[in-house]
Amino acid sequence: MNCDRTYLELIDSFDEPYFEASVSGLITLANRALQQLVGDTSEKRIYDFFIGGKKDEILEMFSRVISEGQQQEVLLELQPSGGEPLTVCLSLSSLQKLDSDGNQCLRGWMYFVDKQSYINGGIVETEQLLKKQADELAILNHLSVATGSSLDLDEILNSICQEMVSVFNARNTGIALLNDSQTGLQVVAFHSEDPEESDATGLEFSLEGNDASLFVIKTGQPIVVPDAQFNPITLSLHEVMVRRGTSCLLVVPLLARGEVIGTIGIPSESQAVFSREEVRLAQTIAGQVAGVIDNARLYRTVEKARDVAEHELEIGRQIQIGFFPESLPQIAGWELFSYFQSARQVAGDFYDAFSLDQNKKLALVLADVCDKGLGAALFMVLFRSLLRANIQQCFDEGSDSDATNGVMIVEAVRKTNDYIAENHAKASMFATVFIAVLSRDQDEVWYINCGHDAPLALRADGSSELLMPTNPAIGMFPDLPVASKCIKLQTGDLLFACTDGVPDALSTDGRSFGKTQLLKILDENGSMEQRLDSLTTALVHHTAGTEQYDDMTWIAFSRS
Repeated sequence: MNCDRTYLELIDSFDEPYFEASVSGLITLANRALQQLVGDTSEKRIYDFFIGGKKDEILEMFSRVISEGQQQEVLLELQPSGGEPLTVCLSLSSLQKLDSDGNQCLRGWMYFVDKQSYINGGIVETEQLLKKQADELAILNHLSVATGSSLDLDEILNSICQEMVSVFNARNTGIALLNDSQTGLQVVAFHSEDPEESDATGLEFSLEGNDASLFVIKTGQPIVVPDAQFNPITLSLHEVMVRRGTSCLLVVPLLARGEVIGTIGIPSESQAVFSREEVRLAQTIAGQVAGVIDNARLYRTVEKARDVAEHELEIGRQIQIGFFPESLPQIAGWELFSYFQSARQVAGDFYDAFSLDQNKKLALVLADVCDKGLGAALFMVLFRSLLRANIQQCFDEGSDSDATNGVMIVEAVRKTNDYIAENHAKASMFATVFIAVLSRDQDEVWYINCGHDAPLALRADGSSELLMPTNPAIGMFPDLPVASKCIKLQTGDLLFACTDGVPDALSTDGRSFGKTQLLKILDENGSMEQRLDSLTTALVHHTAGTEQYDDMTWIAFSRS
């Protein structure tokens, strides 16, 4: 329920100037009537608007209101923002609200009088109106507390029923919602002051023979039914009315987004007909109750849709996991390691490792597909499948030729790039890719860097080398010029490649993990496995408690 909005709308509907203030006189809320009269009230104190230095007098009144708990009035001269001074009666009373310092707040009304009529008591009618309006504000305050004290819809609706029983001095109050077929109503919340009266929650009744409810549902207007036990427009409810002693019945619609979704029934044991003001107040409350119910329904719909989507994404995640190698293949003379952490259930990063040329060679692939989420994940599968298939095909076809590893991975990348660019250009998807081919018991590593963050080669002698891009990212343009390079790794040398999600990983205070920290950890003493374990630990610690916006993936290998 948006009670704050209702509260503001209600006070703005008053013709009389109204305000709320702290004990220091600082205005915390002013209705439209007051602002039209004196102008902007922000950061102003109420005594600023009265002639004759009334600060002490007004603050003394504030103190009396709080200490005695009684309404206080005084006749003052108000200076409008334009025009002559006006004689007003300032009426102050306490407000069940605390300011930021924990002090009680006050509310005030102003109504225009001439001094003689004030002395002669000619403002009694105005006072009664102000009291009625103040009572309505108090009711809305209570409802705000009732709706804000719980997140459970049933508990909220029952609290509202309890509040309405008190407000309208009714025997009970029930909230009923239309069924899916629009042929009946079911009571979803109920409260009675009589402990002997049975709970009506769950009670269903047909709209047939219940012309009163039909009228409310069809017109969206409230109805007051006198002599409800015998009135023909409540024919189907006569037995219930007699059993529960209902003499007069007020039925108001629950309107949500222009449609009636149910009703609120307020029965009375007396034949006294509900007043126009009571009907109006019941409508105001019903409008907010309908908002609470409608929001709860929308929330449930969104939650259900989210659960379905989460389930589908989880299926997608499991399928995608199947595209990652369960374990890294082994090749003599090399040690291989990898790490992957998705930012979402499905990822755009991937790595792959597979044997070539009858296990004499090994291909390692690391890629980062542009964008995030499901779209990137779908293209990740496409890129991964094409690269693996094309690399294997090129090496199968070139195994009997004099083609180097570099020539064969160039051809595989060219085929993959042209297929994506020619068949999926409208999707504007591309990927940065690093591919390395290792040979059994050999120092040579042939590689291609397609627009990827430069991998780092760390030498056992302490030197290092960055493997800069050899060509742009793949998938954007056909006939992309592709080139490969070769690097030699000696025993103890390490080659580390990662996606940009690793250095860009954020901590809870917004700090990036950074390339400096990454290099520092990789350059530490210890075995390759120890250094990579330290990196994983540092990443987990750095990102703890933070939702990451990008996948984190790395591969590493060293000559053993």
